[in-house]
Amino acid sequence: MNDGFLSGAGTMVGCVVLLVCALTGTYGSRMVWADLITDQHVWVGGVCEPFLQQLPPWTGGRPH
Repeated sequence: MNDGFLSGAGTMVGCVVLLVCALTGTYGSRMVWADLITDQHVWVGGVCEPFLQQLPPWTGGRPH
């Protein structure tokens, strides 16, 4: 094998690793996200049940 091939292969592997890490960091670390936004309310996803129990009861429902 020559040095040009190894250099090119290393660059390709590095680009793939960089892309995978960027996607994993963007979507894997997302903790809370906006699920629905209206003029008066924001519905969020990704929250745990203990957090929701700290909030007052919500009986307003969710628009479709």
